[in-house]
Amino acid sequence: MRVRLSYVAGVATALLLVVSCEQTTVADPDAPDTPYAVSLRAGMPGDAIAAVMPRAKDAGASWVRVFVPIGNFRPREDAFSWAWTDSVVAAATAARVRILAVVVGSPRWNTSAPESAFEPTDSCTKNSALSRYPPTSDQLWANDVGQLAARYRGRIAGYEIWNEPDIDALLTAPGAPCTERYWCGSPADYARLAAHASDRIHAADPAAKVVMGGLALADVGSFLHDILGDAQYPAARTFDVANVHFYGSPAAAAALVHHVRVELAAAQADSMPIWVTETGYSSDGEDGLLQQSDYLGHVLPDFVQLGVQRVFWFQLVDPPSYTGLPGCPLRFRPERGLLTIGMSPKPAFDRFRSLAIGSY
Repeated sequence: MRVRLSYVAGVATALLLVVSCEQTTVADPDAPDTPYAVSLRAGMPGDAIAAVMPRAKDAGASWVRVFVPIGNFRPREDAFSWAWTDSVVAAATAARVRILAVVVGSPRWNTSAPESAFEPTDSCTKNSALSRYPPTSDQLWANDVGQLAARYRGRIAGYEIWNEPDIDALLTAPGAPCTERYWCGSPADYARLAAHASDRIHAADPAAKVVMGGLALADVGSFLHDILGDAQYPAARTFDVANVHFYGSPAAAAALVHHVRVELAAAQADSMPIWVTETGYSSDGEDGLLQQSDYLGHVLPDFVQLGVQRVFWFQLVDPPSYTGLPGCPLRFRPERGLLTIGMSPKPAFDRFRSLAIGSY
């Protein structure tokens, strides 16, 4: 296993006490709030994220969900690098939108991944699975998240711990290789990691929300039940917000919310708010633009009427089609954006804006 843990406890403590003197501007507390928010895709460069923040504001969104891999600001065991996060946070502050940071991924120097996971799982994209495994040290991972929260105290409004950690139960049999999953650990592993991270975040920024990693939830698997009732680290006491993802028919929204409420009640967490940090519909195909707008116009207000506190449209901007190496096929990604890749608004953009502005 290629992991070095020469980290010294004294160094870890010192790092957590370091807060850049440059990070003094806080997010605007008087910025308009709305239950309607937008999510960006994973893997966006910092300059691209900074460029689209004003368009999120134009859409009327008050929150923007941004993926923040640990490796983006802690690329090595002995170094932090803040350029990427500084640019993203500065752009959000300037646009008067709040950030929900999805902290995700185990860096190369702190992953429990086996040797085989360091090799690409796809010869065209060169992606590997090493970041999807739990960290070797939960404490070091949590310390890094705490350092992020300390640096951007008052400027990052919420932290979502990982993304779709339950996808394992939905797509693969137990013991199957970790290829397309987002979390290659158990529910207990996730509950423990989230508890440590939550402690660090709340210590560094008591006002920040700690949000459950958005669950893919389907008719199989008991991930939500298991983490809420974990014997040592019950998620019912870890998180400020429960969180799920939804890509189904609008008619199925009520059943999803009911299921989450039943699980929260069983864990004596009835008062925990529910967010939906991903829902979306592609504008691909004939009449796709109108179908996307119609879906958005139903599912977003439906969730709000069902008592969901905040719902994020995935995503703000269409992703590019992509390819890896020469000779590899062009790969198409669903066009769920409110904006085209050229930043032109779709009908869904105007529909979203009407909902968001109308809720101020």
